[in-house]
Amino acid sequence: MDHGSMAQTFANDYRDLFRAERGGLRPELPHFGQDLPVTGLSAEDRASLEANIMVEELTVALAHLNPRKTPGPNGFPPEYWHLVWQQAGQTMLEIIQEALEMGKLPRDLQNADIVVPPKPGTAGQVFEDFQPISLPYTEVKVWVMVLANRLGKIIEHLVHPDQSGFMLARATRHNLRQVHNAIALSESVGERRALLSIDFQKAFDSVDWANMFALLEQIGCGPRFLRSCTPSQS
Repeated sequence: MDHGSMAQTFANDYRDLFRAERGGLRPELPHFGQDLPVTGLSAEDRASLEANIMVEELTVALAHLNPRKTPGPNGFPPEYWHLVWQQAGQTMLEIIQEALEMGKLPRDLQNADIVVPPKPGTAGQVFEDFQPISLPYTEVKVWVMVLANRLGKIIEHLVHPDQSGFMLARATRHNLRQVHNAIALSESVGERRALLSIDFQKAFDSVDWANMFALLEQIGCGPRFLRSCTPSQS
């Protein structure tokens, strides 16, 4: 297969994989999430998510990015922004503030390069052997980091203690301890019990974004924060 045909095959397959059936920020089920035992945001937490983005937040977010991280389409890695931050930090802030006011990113910043390195341990011969990696602009990475940092300060109040994956200061060993405790309890009372382990195949690829945003709204996230999370949706 020539390079042109291979590129078209990847483009078609990934377009089908990531095609989102969106209907705005609400799903077709109008009462989605209302019966779920979720903890709502406090007024203070909601305000912290809705607050204007400050240049200090951008500075902290940029500091968390590896300076030599692969750049996006314009070729400027975080290292470049580190070097010109004193002169350009305010410019990045103005770009983000304008995007929030307009409800969408500038067209150029909506683009990203996509590379498809083979997954470790695969032959790299079929579509499933490759892992797509998106390389957005550094400005977008910084924006996302700001949102993640804000959410990280309050997420402990929202996510059940039993969930250890993707949570700071939590580890799977905590879940293993719960399994051991469950087995010990079952043996001590003489009851037969079952353990069920479930994993989602390609979990990120199968996220229902409409339902996710409906749930964020259900727990109390305000319109400004939700709009920040979907800046390319006008």
